[in-house]
Amino acid sequence: MSVDESDLTVRRNRHQAISQRLAAVDDATLTGLLDGPPTPGFGGAVATAAVDGVPMFVKFVPLTDLERDHTGSTANLFGLPTFYQYGIGSAGFGAWREIAVHDMTTRWVLDGEFDGFPLVYHWRVVPYRPAPTDPAELERWVTHWEGHDAVRARLEAIGDASAAVIVFMEHFPQTVDAWLTEHAATGGALEFVRAGVRDGVEFMGARGLAHFDAHFRNLLTDGRRIYFADFGLALHSDFDLDEDERGFLRRHHDYDRGHTTAHLVRWIVSNGLGLPWNEVHGHLRGHAAEPGAGLRGPAAEIVAEHTPVAMVMGDFFEELWADKRSPFPADDLAKALTVRSRRSAPAPQG
Repeated sequence: MSVDESDLTVRRNRHQAISQRLAAVDDATLTGLLDGPPTPGFGGAVATAAVDGVPMFVKFVPLTDLERDHTGSTANLFGLPTFYQYGIGSAGFGAWREIAVHDMTTRWVLDGEFDGFPLVYHWRVVPYRPAPTDPAELERWVTHWEGHDAVRARLEAIGDASAAVIVFMEHFPQTVDAWLTEHAATGGALEFVRAGVRDGVEFMGARGLAHFDAHFRNLLTDGRRIYFADFGLALHSDFDLDEDERGFLRRHHDYDRGHTTAHLVRWIVSNGLGLPWNEVHGHLRGHAAEPGAGLRGPAAEIVAEHTPVAMVMGDFFEELWADKRSPFPADDLAKALTVRSRRSAPAPQG
């Protein structure tokens, strides 16, 4: 996990100059830098901008009235259930948690600890009105989360928000999903992604950070390294956690490893064999004796090596869609990761 010092110097200098520039302007000037109106998305909006010729990715994170009354709080203000932590349609636990993670990852990059995160140049609270909430859509999501009252309160509060945290950050050209689609057949592309994702997960885990949503459309690349982005579901050991959340984080210490490993396997099988995403798990189950069947080279090797992990995570997500309170199979995942580690270890010499 070495850091490219020359590249880091460029990023540091650019961060200092742009951060000072953005901090000095008023809200109207700041939002006037956007290339166009923000595009609404799930739980927020996104835009692009250019500052002194430097491209920016801009995100609006809705700030509910409850969160405005508790500035900077990383507590579970809405009393959301821990199963809302999973990336299967969650709007996240709050803007301040997302901002806290951006602050720490930016600091890690600037301090030269790890360069696999986008730098945040500036953030502030600005007036903002989210797109109108479709009542039927809200009901659909509440039903999806088993009618939980706290989920309803959170979604209604987002819809009623009068402010957002606007975040200006480094822009990287492609998601890992898009980059792999173009380069998967190129020698070394799959290993580049596997190694880059592994390094990022190990770094975050060693510092008490769990991403919880590190699929390949939330990871970015410039073809030189992988960047972990979109921290809307991230959880850190230094957050103001209740006892349930602390226990949840402890039990899920392998979650990011399992999730990213399974996602890579699923991506390879889906794209390599032309299977719809939702059919991959059944395919792996039906080809347990020969999981890499139909694939060649590194793709076959990666799938064969990591299928035990993919099966544990796939089974869990099937259960989770049916019952949000399904227990996380921490022990089964740990065993599968151990099997994978043994398979990937070099043979003893002599």
